[in-house]
Amino acid sequence: MSESANEFDNDGSRSPRFGKWFSSLIFATITLVSAVSAANYTEERSSTSSRYQNWTVACASLSFTTTIIAVFMHISGCTSVYIVGTRLEGILSTAIVGFWAATVSISTDSKYGLAVDGTGAISNGNLYYFSWFGLITSVWVLSSYLQTAFYIDLPREMRSRGARIQSWSILLATGVVVCFSSLSIYNKSCAFNGGSDASFCRRTKFGIGLGGACGLLALYVLAIKLITRKNFLIAESFFSVCLIVTNCVGVAYITGELGPGAALGNLYYFSWASFGVSLVLGASCYEDYQNFKAGLYERDDEDDVQLSAVEVMGSDVQVEDLDDI
Repeated sequence: MSESANEFDNDGSRSPRFGKWFSSLIFATITLVSAVSAANYTEERSSTSSRYQNWTVACASLSFTTTIIAVFMHISGCTSVYIVGTRLEGILSTAIVGFWAATVSISTDSKYGLAVDGTGAISNGNLYYFSWFGLITSVWVLSSYLQTAFYIDLPREMRSRGARIQSWSILLATGVVVCFSSLSIYNKSCAFNGGSDASFCRRTKFGIGLGGACGLLALYVLAIKLITRKNFLIAESFFSVCLIVTNCVGVAYITGELGPGAALGNLYYFSWASFGVSLVLGASCYEDYQNFKAGLYERDDEDDVQLSAVEVMGSDVQVEDLDDI
């Protein structure tokens, strides 16, 4: 409690997370208004879609309510000591991550016609982008809270458990989004109406397989790194090359003119994100290989220097022996 109180300065500055909470409030407000508007004017009126549209509005409302409570408690000097760095802030931070995750997963699903249409293209930009901004900000708030309250620095902890842990974690997330976005589009456009375009449906199936393969491979590498903490650079390099090639084909095949990710949406953005992460992984593996090779050269040079010193010492001994004779 005293540490929380010490975070207040004489100039009125408050918790280091106040700006993050306030940003989350802005995103929650825009998302809530957009969700209500989308639910009222969407063309999808089936019982299932209506139920999930109501869930989106409910989750957006809970995000807004939770965030505005946190912001007002930060503003008031009387209530700030009960939230800044306390368990209450931890509970609220965890809650909004769940609310935002539910909002994003439903609103960006093509089956429900809220932020995207049946083809996966963005139909409501405010709901789509600001729900993603809200989710990212909520994770940022929770990470900052963990670092302040429990001295858990998530990025540093991930780096300490092995190289490229963060990149593999991001690839796992992007692969899952690509897989499920492609699956949603396939169920909407190909599975139940015979498929309006055979090429479109083939590319959608490819997106399902590619996203699933990337996610499973990333999960396998993360499991090996976190459980055994072994550094298998050769295997990672091989996986990275395979990922670069397959994701290069994937972005061309999925986001091309006839692909399901041609329109801006989850599939478009996360297909390119998977390709970008694959390049980062490949570059990191290559850098580690160069450092490893440079270390070998340095050790060889040191061995040569030591060997030369031994030879010189040996020659001196021989010279001294001759002088004694």
